[in-house]
Amino acid sequence: MAWVDYLGVQLPVSRMAGPAILQRGRAAGFAPTDLGAALAAVHLLVRASPSPGPAVFGPTLVEQVVGPDSQALVKSVERDYATVLQQSALPAGAAVQGGRLELLGYRIAGGSSGVRQVTLVERAPDANGVGQTYEVAVDVQWVDGDWRLVAPRDGRWENAFTWLDVAPQPYLVFGGA
Repeated sequence: MAWVDYLGVQLPVSRMAGPAILQRGRAAGFAPTDLGAALAAVHLLVRASPSPGPAVFGPTLVEQVVGPDSQALVKSVERDYATVLQQSALPAGAAVQGGRLELLGYRIAGGSSGVRQVTLVERAPDANGVGQTYEVAVDVQWVDGDWRLVAPRDGRWENAFTWLDVAPQPYLVFGGA
């Protein structure tokens, strides 16, 4: 496992589990394994958010997000991005610097055939700069030879997040070697 910087956030990558393709800010080519599913969840969550800007989140949302709430997610991310632009001096289309997100680990549960339930455990500062631990629970689905992120309920990322007092156990740690 190695780590790559993406918008100021360190993301895990694996030669065997992916992403095999990192181009134009996008990530694809994940292995059909539990680790591949976890890595897909990490990379697609970051890229299907306002942070990378519309040149990345637009095609990521259209091509790599599935499910009945996918169109609602497109609108939600576009709205959140517009809000960020209004509150900053960033030009339209600019990426938003990611922040100090720390990935602590993940858990995998099997779903129906071709679906994995991935729970990521992360730490990031709140609005006051105090580190907070939270879980992000998403499904990924194997479609056309790669993992796709299933849009969260109502197309709202906040429906996938749960703030925690302490990091839960057990969870698998993304390796550093």
